[in-house]
Amino acid sequence: MNRLEDELKNALRRKEPPPDFAERLLARIPVSPASKPSGWQALPSIFHLPKIHWVAAGVVACLFVWIGTAQYRKYQDVKAEGEKAKNQVLLALHIASTKLNLVQKVVLEKDSRAPLSQPKESQ
Repeated sequence: MNRLEDELKNALRRKEPPPDFAERLLARIPVSPASKPSGWQALPSIFHLPKIHWVAAGVVACLFVWIGTAQYRKYQDVKAEGEKAKNQVLLALHIASTKLNLVQKVVLEKDSRAPLSQPKESQ
């Protein structure tokens, strides 16, 4: 292992560059004036701007509002159906109560008109 470590140390040892290294490197880089891209070439760069994040956030917010509105309307429909069913049940109970009161009145009238049964005489 020592030999491998020594070889790595030699290979990765810091070496000073030649004195004209920076000049040679800069000479190899082409110098051209920055050209402004045309309209069609600049179009894809619009999507890389930070503004697109705001647009995406706006789209997501609109989507949440739309979904929330749809869910609220569904809730209102269910609530309205429940109120309608409640009113129907109350009406049915009122009608049943009225009919039962009439039947009770008739029964009580017949009961009050019926003669009391005479006890049988013992023989």
